[in-house]
Amino acid sequence: MPDRRDVRARYDTLSRYYDVIAGWTEQPARDRGLARLAPAAGERIVEVGVGTGRTAAALARAVGPLGMVVAVDVSAGMLRRTVARGGPSLHAARACCGDAVALPLRAGAFDAACMIFTLELLPDGEMAQAAHELARVLRPGGRACVVSLSSAGAETMARRWYVRGHQAFPGALDCRPIAVKPVLESAGFSSISVDSMRLWGLPVDVVTGCRT
Repeated sequence: MPDRRDVRARYDTLSRYYDVIAGWTEQPARDRGLARLAPAAGERIVEVGVGTGRTAAALARAVGPLGMVVAVDVSAGMLRRTVARGGPSLHAARACCGDAVALPLRAGAFDAACMIFTLELLPDGEMAQAAHELARVLRPGGRACVVSLSSAGAETMARRWYVRGHQAFPGALDCRPIAVKPVLESAGFSSISVDSMRLWGLPVDVVTGCRT
């Protein structure tokens, strides 16, 4: 298991300029994930790996005053950015510092959950555990949406070069293409659908499923 102290320190530093690096470039995929999750007024939703809170703020607006959004991230710096962005709709009591593989949340507490460009940051041996944690905190019939760089489909030049860059500079290009669908299947999700798109020329999957 990687040293979480190093991960936290790196993302605390990144939080100061993450929006400049990746905020706007990731937005089309975030919007697609939000549309597929389809948050509704009054729902309780958790986002794991919130970054600077772009999606969490949108979720908070969608669920309204009768709903609740809990923002979870391993980085306190990212959570501070999230709370600042969300304003009164996403106050500090709803921001939670925690690890995707051991969410500090009650079982069955949420109607929906999402992870956007987060699952692929975890080591191979921890992705299934994170998916099981998503399932654990959802109520029966609750839905999840995971957005990730995709390893599915035909190889492309852009993905080939990106993977080489990730292998050479994993601290800078920390995301990597993965296959999300089998990970969710291993955690017991059903009715899984995959919506594929391109981002920076790279294949991205927006995967949704329901907790059985």
